[in-house]
Amino acid sequence: MYVISIKDVNNILEKYELQNKGEAVAIEILQYYQVEEKICIVISIETIFHTRYVMKLLSNALLCEDEEKQSEFSELLRANGIPVPQKYKVKNRYVGCFRFSDVEFNVTIEDYFGENIKTISPWSIKKLGSLLADMHKISMNHEYHLKKGSTYCALFSGSVGIDKIWGENKNILLKTNSYKKIKEIHEKAISKIKNMWLELPVYAVHGDLGLLSNVTIYNNQYGIIDFNLSGDEVLLSDMLITWYSSVYSFNIAETLSLKERVENRKTFLSSYLNERNLTTKEQKYLYDMACIINGVYFNRFVALLASKGFEKSVKKMIPHITVNYSCLDSDVDIQSELQKEIYHIE
Repeated sequence: MYVISIKDVNNILEKYELQNKGEAVAIEILQYYQVEEKICIVISIETIFHTRYVMKLLSNALLCEDEEKQSEFSELLRANGIPVPQKYKVKNRYVGCFRFSDVEFNVTIEDYFGENIKTISPWSIKKLGSLLADMHKISMNHEYHLKKGSTYCALFSGSVGIDKIWGENKNILLKTNSYKKIKEIHEKAISKIKNMWLELPVYAVHGDLGLLSNVTIYNNQYGIIDFNLSGDEVLLSDMLITWYSSVYSFNIAETLSLKERVENRKTFLSSYLNERNLTTKEQKYLYDMACIINGVYFNRFVALLASKGFEKSVKKMIPHITVNYSCLDSDVDIQSELQKEIYHIE
């Protein structure tokens, strides 16, 4: 494990001309990732005057070419009222280059904005929907673009197929004789959504938002953090993926009843649509795209359960996969099924 000392941190703060707010007296590793020469370190910093920052260090092997533009995008949103942490510059750039021992790091510094929200509420759902709409409007109004985002690239690179989703658990579908039918419906849906995307507005988005993903509460303020996956995406699909990727994450799926899931989806969509008027083409494709994305993420969720060993729940849900590509919400009471299996309820 590569170690960054307080001395190293203070040397960087000095280069960013932030030591006038006090030297660092405490640091905490929030994230550490290292595979061979690739290193990512995220550090929380507290100064002697109790000012707090987050410092991100990426080894050159992990350098994102668009990191400077992503920081500029974050600052554009902040300048237009979106609650994101201020980023700081060194030599008129957000990304600084520093060498420690034999490793060269690309560094960014921003204000500390708290930790991710742990639970959802009607208020947080509504807040995310309206803020996401505001972010999309800012991108459109400023015609702001980044490189193609990960979702867009995944769709057009063919990496969202059934075999990719199910991986080594594909045999579960084969044993239930459902593989062929699910694959056929999935491929038709992906083909359909590709054609839709070619006609819809594409602008810079956060790229990794969710009900419990990169949203914080700090000093009683709702905030949005971490723009390292920002890129150009179809705005309509970004909104829908934000919802469906959240509701079909394990931590949320196990807490919501079927009725709550439907009600919360309506709350999220209405809060978004109240803030941003869709284009004519977006209005045309909204329902069909929502159904397809619902189907894709329900499919992925069942595959996730298979990887976690939820055999009974997976067996119960597989027959529902195909129908979910044509409806806005799964008709399966996921919470109930998971509780039955977790607590061995017959």
